[in-house]
Amino acid sequence: MNKIIPANITFSHKHNDQLYKLYNMTRLTPDITHNLIPHLKIPFYVKLTLNLGLSFSIPCPPKFNKLKFAFNDALRKIGWIVHFNLIDNRGEFNTFDSIIHKINKCNRLSKTVHSDEESILFPANITKCFLSQVLNKYTHKPLVSTELIRQVKQFMINNNIMIKPADKNAGICIMSLQDYNSEIIRQLDDCDFYFPSTQVQFRMAMESLADKIRCHSRSHEQIRPSQGKFLKLSKLLPVKYDAAKFYILPKIHKEFENFPKGRPISSTCQTLTKGLSQILDKFLQPIMNHVPNLILDTSHFLVLLSNLKLDPNSKYALVTIDIESLYTNLKTKNCKIHCCRMYDEYKNLCNFPYFLHTKDLYTLMGWCLDHHYLRHNNDFYIQHKGIAMGGAASVSIANISVFNEMNQMLNQNEIAFKVRFIDDIFIILNVNNITNVPEWISNATIHEYLKFTYEYSYVSINFLDVQISLEHDNHIITGLYSKPMNKHQYLHYESNHPIHCLKSIPYSQGARIKRICSNKITFQNELEKMISKFQARMYPSKLLNESLLKLSSISRDLLLKPKTNLIRSNLRIHHPEILEKFNIKLNEFNECKRSGFNNKIFIVMPFYKNILGFNRIIKNTLKSAIIDCENLDVKNAAMQLTFVIAYCKDNNLKQLL
Repeated sequence: MNKIIPANITFSHKHNDQLYKLYNMTRLTPDITHNLIPHLKIPFYVKLTLNLGLSFSIPCPPKFNKLKFAFNDALRKIGWIVHFNLIDNRGEFNTFDSIIHKINKCNRLSKTVHSDEESILFPANITKCFLSQVLNKYTHKPLVSTELIRQVKQFMINNNIMIKPADKNAGICIMSLQDYNSEIIRQLDDCDFYFPSTQVQFRMAMESLADKIRCHSRSHEQIRPSQGKFLKLSKLLPVKYDAAKFYILPKIHKEFENFPKGRPISSTCQTLTKGLSQILDKFLQPIMNHVPNLILDTSHFLVLLSNLKLDPNSKYALVTIDIESLYTNLKTKNCKIHCCRMYDEYKNLCNFPYFLHTKDLYTLMGWCLDHHYLRHNNDFYIQHKGIAMGGAASVSIANISVFNEMNQMLNQNEIAFKVRFIDDIFIILNVNNITNVPEWISNATIHEYLKFTYEYSYVSINFLDVQISLEHDNHIITGLYSKPMNKHQYLHYESNHPIHCLKSIPYSQGARIKRICSNKITFQNELEKMISKFQARMYPSKLLNESLLKLSSISRDLLLKPKTNLIRSNLRIHHPEILEKFNIKLNEFNECKRSGFNNKIFIVMPFYKNILGFNRIIKNTLKSAIIDCENLDVKNAAMQLTFVIAYCKDNNLKQLL
């Protein structure tokens, strides 16, 4: 290894009062970094910087190229929404066209496509006027010096260091780039799941796939939307694409000798089939909701538990079962068959925006599942077994496939309650007539190729982030469960984030605790722990007290009330009595919202704390241009829009390092 560059950085009141306070508080908090490089001493300033968290965003001068791009993208978005609203008013609205545009917009495929209404609404110099206003309102108040970040980056380069978040939110790992790459190569060299490939083979395979999709779009078997127009999937093909980026998150919570095993993840953000996978998920997600005993999140699980009454005179065991390496062990052929069978069975019960033949769904799944190429540095691989961890439709495919694979399992009369969250299963087992619980579980979880691990207890067990306990009368008590390795890396209060975002975090975390904890004493204890963690992240006492006051005025029943359409739709199918319990009428929500555009538009901009009235500048600039528009139809359609400013992450430590 090269010699470590010394750090000529001091933390004192003379250097910067705010920075000194920031680092002094960070120094007093538990270290969240894990040094996986033997015999390498990590300098104090590196640990302190990383202890801020990889999501910590450093206040910096605005980058006008980014602001210009984001503002022009907002103008383009407004123009398209006005376009779709105008054709909707004329009765020419096509649901599919809006869905295709929305997917392409999210995938940055439509960034050069403008609507005619955009040029009518906005003058040519509007972006220049916006940037000049921003420049006049900017005040530079440096918090973390660029020299500090430069020193950290130089230390990493000189010592060949890789920094990655650990698996299970267990902190930040400082590791040798060589060890990190070796673990990735070890996994990709497993021929049971991956085959080596080349860039030439990848390009040829993608060009062939693109040709098939274009031919399918032109053929007589095209998918037809409800209005009778053709759904051309070729519109979803990007101009530029790449193989999925393969990376790992070190599992430091498990025992290891030299280097921990990594959780494999493939990022499909730039793949050819990303748009196709998003369309596929729009068909499979409503079908997935017809899978019995499936839970969508912790709130859904708690609602089902609150509706459960156990026999006080019986004896029960709490059991959790985990499917090992589910995504990579699923057989893609079986996944296609299971998903198509359930789609054929339930498609008439779902309100899809357009019709899709079952054979076309099978073809679409083949495109998404059979062409998954991975890339690490300049090495290419193809995944020939399992489904991608990162695909838009992967969760829906996994949920449907696991249900069909385990359809004949865990259906015994002894099971009083059963739910599943992807690969995690929770059951309450009546053991009055069971002499050997481990043997019963082993016999009940025999499968051709899926493997299971399990835990059980007669008193208390952990599932997801909930601790479930049974009292003497079999009354169910729930409490918060945090894994021992969890570092609780809440966003630092001095981070360059909007104030409403920082204010919402303590309240949302407190609401989560109140929702999970059924016992008031347990809730108060967990709340005190949470407050101390936020104080360590420099959240002011006034803000925390306001969050506590707001929490005290909200009942737990109100927090448990199902709010999302997906959960309500699931309960309508499987547990309509729960909706009645919460006084939710079936006509109060729309199971499948129209996939077009409504009058609320989110304008995404990079955030800069040191621009005074940034939100107001954006809205005033847009509204002034709309008021001056001379075309009355376009002006009236734009005047109905409500602008909501959203901010994207920018300049955080993860990006900088």
